[in-house]
Amino acid sequence: MQNPSEPDATFRRKGKKESIGYALNLVEIRDEKKNLGLILHHEQQQNSISDVEFGSNTLDAAIASKIDSIASDGAYFSSSNVEVIAQSKLSITTRTRLFLLDFPKTNALDVQRQLSAP
Repeated sequence: MQNPSEPDATFRRKGKKESIGYALNLVEIRDEKKNLGLILHHEQQQNSISDVEFGSNTLDAAIASKIDSIASDGAYFSSSNVEVIAQSKLSITTRTRLFLLDFPKTNALDVQRQLSAP
């Protein structure tokens, strides 16, 4: 426990960065023509939750049925999240350190297989 008055606040070391408190994940929609953004979904968790779990929770949230594409960084990428995307109407663009993935649902599992191939 980091603080008796905040029992859910946790400590996390991610890479070389240490943080105490909570983690917050936001889902924002963008209107590029109007240069406008709107937060549609948020989730606050203990600081120890992984980005993959945040991504999974977002895909399970009611808001996921109301959007058709997602842009995320590679930290949210996992085989289970790819399977959920493949079984939905979503397309996703994911940037990792090594490459940019941009695929519709029909190719999501093929991309996952290519990534996990020896």
